[in-house]
Amino acid sequence: MLYNLDFLEEGRAWPPPSEAERLERYALNRAVFEGEHAEVYREQFRRIERVVGNFEEVVSYPLVVNFQKLMCIKFADLLLGEAPTISAAGAEDVLAKLAAHSNLAGKAYEVAIDVSRYGTGLFLLYRDEDGLGVVDITQPSCWFPVVSPDNIKNVTHHVLAVSYTDGDREYLKAHVHERGKVSTRVYELGGGEIGELVSEEESLTGFEGFAVLPVHNVLTSDRFFGIDDFTDIDSIVAEIEVRLAQISRILDKHSAPTMTGPGSALSDDGNGGLTLKTGNYIVNDAFMDGSSGDVRYITWDAQLDANFKQLEVLVNFLYMLSETGATLLDNNLSGGRAESGTALRLRMMSPLAKVNRIRVNFDPALKAAVSEVLRVGWGQELEPSQVNIIWEDGLPDDPRESAQIMNIRTAGKPTISQRQAIKRLDGVDDALADEIIKEIAAGKALRKGDVYGRAVGTE
Repeated sequence: MLYNLDFLEEGRAWPPPSEAERLERYALNRAVFEGEHAEVYREQFRRIERVVGNFEEVVSYPLVVNFQKLMCIKFADLLLGEAPTISAAGAEDVLAKLAAHSNLAGKAYEVAIDVSRYGTGLFLLYRDEDGLGVVDITQPSCWFPVVSPDNIKNVTHHVLAVSYTDGDREYLKAHVHERGKVSTRVYELGGGEIGELVSEEESLTGFEGFAVLPVHNVLTSDRFFGIDDFTDIDSIVAEIEVRLAQISRILDKHSAPTMTGPGSALSDDGNGGLTLKTGNYIVNDAFMDGSSGDVRYITWDAQLDANFKQLEVLVNFLYMLSETGATLLDNNLSGGRAESGTALRLRMMSPLAKVNRIRVNFDPALKAAVSEVLRVGWGQELEPSQVNIIWEDGLPDDPRESAQIMNIRTAGKPTISQRQAIKRLDGVDDALADEIIKEIAAGKALRKGDVYGRAVGTE
């Protein structure tokens, strides 16, 4: 952890040594998310050398099971796949404009992915060229929070720093955020050390609090940074990829099996050699005396059943440790049958509980971001407590089940008008819904009129 701004002084190593482990984990998790598993899991794969000497020739890794990427996306879908409804008394129109101006739903979705893969995602607030407040995001790898020595939960500064080159020289730009203001510093950088301060400029942000708002995954009392979702399952995913690669190698090796049999099955090829016109062939020493025998394929019990059984066990552990479960990943447990909403939610208890944990930290950060930005250029003075967010669960609704519940709770009385029902089910506007109702009424009048009467002989 960083407890003061001394790490930005001339002669200090960059990046700060105390942050090296965290930054390395971010880099590894990013590589895993991008599918670069052969590089990240290289050491795990090397353990096979204890059994297979010519490891590189016998075992290859053509298969990438990017479970981590899928897991991030699925949890982000559950949290923000159905955009939450953000409201505040008297500010609905402004909130809608802010959400569109900042692409708030899209930015929040990206933060949710970072929360899963890095353990922490970051909202960044700033004022654009038109003077309007914007809710944006930034990456945790350029974030260096400074905390109080006696309480690591108390942040004194948020530093966003990146290195860049200009011509043949390297520089470090650091944005040092305090409450309500930011100091932009540019340093020379060389040999992994901070050089002379080139420039410094301080400005007011217009926000009452910090312009950097972190959203954490699981936290404990002695942790400041959230725990990512990748670390606990890395070894299992690596093992699954190794097993799949070995199985593929075995199947490839035996797609054209070798044959064995008596020497009498071979014929002279005309060039002083012997040939058998089918596949590979090995002369069985038991028939070298010229005796007869059957020509057969050499088979090898590769214990593939055991491999597949181990894969099944690994996948189950993966579901358990990642809190995803088979249902979230579209494993068809219902045999193709449509499940009720209640049954689906019962199967989704574990992933929904995980999303609720993330939501506990996401909710106050998003409220704070919205209330802070509304003050800058939008003309709305709101406290975070005045912003209301209605979160959705990301699961599909079951209209039949909802209708049954309404029917029970209202003792069979109608809970929706014909007009509203047509609008919702057919996706039409008010005018078209009214036209449909008129057509329905006209049809009823026709059935009760002269034509109907003549047809049944009532006239």
